[in-house]
Amino acid sequence: MSTDKHTTNRLVIVRNTILPEVFIHGTREGFLELLNWLGNPVDMLPCNCE
Repeated sequence: MSTDKHTTNRLVIVRNTILPEVFIHGTREGFLELLNWLGNPVDMLPCNCE
């Protein structure tokens, strides 16, 4: 028997203090979610429709 858990794909963005670089740490799924959101952020907003 298995239990499915809803997990949030988190990304951590880290800025390098010495070099002008930004590192993104996370899962592939989280990164793909970010790309999807950047492509169409309006669809990702919570809807309070009735």
